[in-house]
Amino acid sequence: MVHLILVSHHPALAQALAELAAQVSADPATLHTAAGIDDADNPIGTDAVRIMAAIDAADNPDGILILVDLGSAILSAQTALELVDPDVAARCRIAAAPFVEGALSAAVAAASGADLATVEAEGALLAKQQALGVTTPVLATAAVPAGDAATITLTNPHGLHARPAARLVAALAPFAASLTLVKDGQSADPRSLNQLTALQARQGDSLTLYADGADSAAALAAFRDLAAAQFGDSATDTPSLPATPISAALYHDHPPVIPADLRADRAAFTAAVDAWRAHLGDLRKYTSARYGD
Repeated sequence: MVHLILVSHHPALAQALAELAAQVSADPATLHTAAGIDDADNPIGTDAVRIMAAIDAADNPDGILILVDLGSAILSAQTALELVDPDVAARCRIAAAPFVEGALSAAVAAASGADLATVEAEGALLAKQQALGVTTPVLATAAVPAGDAATITLTNPHGLHARPAARLVAALAPFAASLTLVKDGQSADPRSLNQLTALQARQGDSLTLYADGADSAAALAAFRDLAAAQFGDSATDTPSLPATPISAALYHDHPPVIPADLRADRAAFTAAVDAWRAHLGDLRKYTSARYGD
């Protein structure tokens, strides 16, 4: 049976959805969660290592469907798939489905014995859309909009995920100017959180805001200022790559050579281990600051 992994920014949200999906699942043991991050001060987020652990627990011949709550969770899931064994990754799919409706639809399909391709449930939102008479908005192919423009390079380690995107929406809401945000040939309304997250803007991407109207200059200035402040995310000074320590020889030839001074040899060994332990700690800090936890 296909297993499901629910990837959410909040553990309680993922757990609640797992309990809901268990009501329609033939085997609740096929439902797994990977949510939150290991940070007591800011536990909301997604962690590729947690997703990797969930993939290991869920691995089975029928495959794994990964459902995510917000766009930035896709990046964590993709990172996890890059790190697991390629054969395991080949049995996994990230669903382009709404989190709640997709999970319930997939749980029902998996319970019926459907294969992974059928379980993916991309059309899970169709019933709600038809009931409300709406269609899913899509990103437009960007023509060159009218007005002035400001271009920034996104420096946020986790890209324009939900929190910084929400801050951008709030910052631009007061302006009357017509605003269009462009990335890689696609345009979005920067006052729509759904469209901003659909852009999937990552660290290093170039974003251009076009503004046309009486207060366009002020809107562009607000955009530049917010980008300079990493859209409100905590700015982390990225350390330089720590130098590899020079250690004493950790092994002797075999058969072993008894050193003349056992006490000094033991001290050298202990110092080398301590140096490498500290170096690994520095590497962890460097990697976390540069690429995220």
